[in-house]
Amino acid sequence: MKITAGEYLGLSAKILKVDTTKKTVTVELVVLGIKLPIVLPYGSVQLLP
Repeated sequence: MKITAGEYLGLSAKILKVDTTKKTVTVELVVLGIKLPIVLPYGSVQLLP
């Protein structure tokens, strides 16, 4: 999955959870070896094959 908006623009992340009621995606971003859970709106992510 690739982030397409916001401060994490252009980074790749692993999807942890999708919340259809809030229309958000929780992703795991690894920065300098530290795993960070980040909540983003649907419009900020793009699924890649």
